[in-house]
Amino acid sequence: IQITFTQLAEPQTRMLLLLKFGKRLKDKCPRIYYSITQIIAPLLLLIGCCFLFGSLIAHYEYDVEVSMNNHLIHISFDNGDLLTDVEAAFVESGRNCASSYFDGVSDEIVSVNLTDFDEYMMSCKNGGQDSQDLNNLQSIPSASATFTTSSTDHLEFGWISCPTSGTRTAHKLAVYAEEEWMKDFARLNETYIQDGILEDEAVSYASGNATGFANCGAHYSGGALFFFTIMTTIGYGTHTTNTTEGRVIVYIAGFFCVLLFTAVSSIAGNISLIIFDDFATHTLKYDKLTKGPIATLFWFTVFWAWIIIYGQLVYLSNKHDLPGDDTTENHIWFSFITQTTIGLGDIAFMQYDFKTQDMFFIPYMTLFGFVVLANFLVKWSEWMIMLFPTDRSLEVLLEKGRNPKLDKSDILDVEELGSNGPSVKLIEGALDEVAENEIVEKDLSKTKE
Repeated sequence: IQITFTQLAEPQTRMLLLLKFGKRLKDKCPRIYYSITQIIAPLLLLIGCCFLFGSLIAHYEYDVEVSMNNHLIHISFDNGDLLTDVEAAFVESGRNCASSYFDGVSDEIVSVNLTDFDEYMMSCKNGGQDSQDLNNLQSIPSASATFTTSSTDHLEFGWISCPTSGTRTAHKLAVYAEEEWMKDFARLNETYIQDGILEDEAVSYASGNATGFANCGAHYSGGALFFFTIMTTIGYGTHTTNTTEGRVIVYIAGFFCVLLFTAVSSIAGNISLIIFDDFATHTLKYDKLTKGPIATLFWFTVFWAWIIIYGQLVYLSNKHDLPGDDTTENHIWFSFITQTTIGLGDIAFMQYDFKTQDMFFIPYMTLFGFVVLANFLVKWSEWMIMLFPTDRSLEVLLEKGRNPKLDKSDILDVEELGSNGPSVKLIEGALDEVAENEIVEKDLSKTKE
């Protein structure tokens, strides 16, 4: 077929070529065709849903999380839990003087004259080098003061993205927010004093209105990860929605995306199982991998091998928030609770350090684990059916219980009818024959109903 450049620019022509290419790919490479159309493409659609609805959730949750974090910093400031550079220098000065007092002492237990120690500390802090350093620090404008202690354990960064360098950690983000809060507090405090407000009131107003997130924005990639855990029912629980809008999105979009993900996982499992069984039968010439205990054991082994591999891949990508020791046991545990969708939340993906590109490899790795687990369950259920075979369906057995006079020869085998075998069709002929001989017309009518 000869196509000009003008024709190629037409949408109809491009669609025709795409359809022809798809048909040829389907005929020549069916494995590749079905892998692309039934697994990769649907999953890309799901990732798009994660970005769409996750971004909406992050947009609504951002303001609430900023307000909560500013409030927590404000409380820490009022309680005196946060120290500025000048205040911290006084504390550090005392440590330096005490350290110099015990220079040269190697014994673990020493006797100290408290009076002499107190005099030494006073003279050290008042006349030594440390005192000079403090005088220099006191000349620094208050706007440049920064926090030296952090409320890392309290601040949340599930929906906030701040311009920090390198890998974003909870501690780094908390320090950044507190430093920015202090700068904004000093600016507001100075502005209020210049406006004629009393110093105590200026401090109160400034601490209440200061923010540490002026240069931050909504964390849309973190929102995509959050929605992915909703869609896959992993749900670590490390971050939640606090707004009505966010919960409505989870109610509606989350519900339908759970169904969509279930369908995609089911189709992906079916396609992968067909491809593998064909490979085992015709290429490996070992059809025992397609049924029975060997197939069940094979997929069980593959699943646990993937559990170990998945844990190591996540560890190498440094995308999990791991409390305690960074051990292989914890990596496997995190992989297990993720691949089985248990999602306890003791170990979870770091939502605050999740980037856009991460959504294009972690979901595929996770889906692969789901598919392997589904294949194991399919082979296991088929093996159980082989061990406990039955020649009659449940419908036939129930009807036999209601009509004990039905003869065995009158009951059709379920396998002959496939999936279109409701109980009326299964025993219709048998009921008519019994009715002619032994059942009255009234009983026949009730039975047919």
